[in-house]
Amino acid sequence: MFSGTAILRSSELIIALWQFFDSVEVRATVSEDFVEKVWLNGYLLDREEAKISVFDHGLVCGDGVFETIGVYGGVAFALNKHLERLQRSAAGIGLPSLDLKLISGGAMALLLANRCIDCKLRITVT
Repeated sequence: MFSGTAILRSSELIIALWQFFDSVEVRATVSEDFVEKVWLNGYLLDREEAKISVFDHGLVCGDGVFETIGVYGGVAFALNKHLERLQRSAAGIGLPSLDLKLISGGAMALLLANRCIDCKLRITVT
């Protein structure tokens, strides 16, 4: 799920978090209590408010791109490099150019809102 200014074709961008527990990744389905907020289509929402349309191109056609980024001490590791790769991947499957400043700002807002110190940040574009 993403911001409407960044993606076309009723596409969406989701940024989600998974917390580290003893250096083992805990998936979102297991760590739902950790995630209070999500960033969806340019908005920071309570997780219960976040909805993806059944007509989302990624769900209908099965295409999309994602990056998973380690967050250590509250800092997203190599965020710009991950976003550049996300941009290349999106272009590679024919998605429109992404607004990387918007995504970066959304990622930072999400980390702050969830008080994430050591976790994983996943950015998904469909």
